[in-house]
Amino acid sequence: MLDSANYNTGPVNITKSVSILAIPGAVGSVVGSGGDAILINTAGVKVSLRNLKILNFNAGQFGIRMTNGARLTVADCEVAGFTAQDVAGIYVKTAADVTIVDTVVRDNNNGIWFDGGARAAVMRATVTGNSFVGIYAFATVDSEVQVTVTDSLSSHNRWGFYARGDAASTKATMTVSLSTATHNALESGFQATGPGAVIVVSGSTASYNYRGFANVSAAFGSRNDNTVFGNPIDQLGPTTILIMPR
Repeated sequence: MLDSANYNTGPVNITKSVSILAIPGAVGSVVGSGGDAILINTAGVKVSLRNLKILNFNAGQFGIRMTNGARLTVADCEVAGFTAQDVAGIYVKTAADVTIVDTVVRDNNNGIWFDGGARAAVMRATVTGNSFVGIYAFATVDSEVQVTVTDSLSSHNRWGFYARGDAASTKATMTVSLSTATHNALESGFQATGPGAVIVVSGSTASYNYRGFANVSAAFGSRNDNTVFGNPIDQLGPTTILIMPR
């Protein structure tokens, strides 16, 4: 994208390996209108999205939705305004390798949602103002979702960082380091729920959420270099929280 403009009038259905980027200084927008802004649903494809504004224009569903494919890279993007029930700004439900870096995901129903065996790394992301979860590892099928988050902010959502696996066969694992959950005032900064869920937090801050750390029948690992402060409830289920030495 060489010029600042909107580049679509309907869903962008990506069926081959491709890079889509706006050059520095150009505002390349892709909008959701009557469906997903960007849909990736082809086996083996590798997709890179860079320097894009992905916005809900009219009855948009997901901002980026990947249900098949090999690899997704999202860098220097903004994804905003996808507020329909049970959707997300970025949604991956397939066993793909995913990298999200230097990206803002704001004012959606959910921010970033991984399922279906996704293997994801999220770095220097800002996830804010989403109605439900900021960064979500929620395994709904018999597979393991693996999410690593570093140097990121999740704020003003309902939950900040959330790993959920409702059965032992639906595994959701999340490791979070050097990150902050703040002002997630209705629920938790960091939460693990269900027998298939594991969350491990190190070098991170949970401040001014309703709960700092929450563990509901899951495994929660907290190193002793975390800061948990200013939350009305700092820990839920402390007997099953693992305080690991440095």
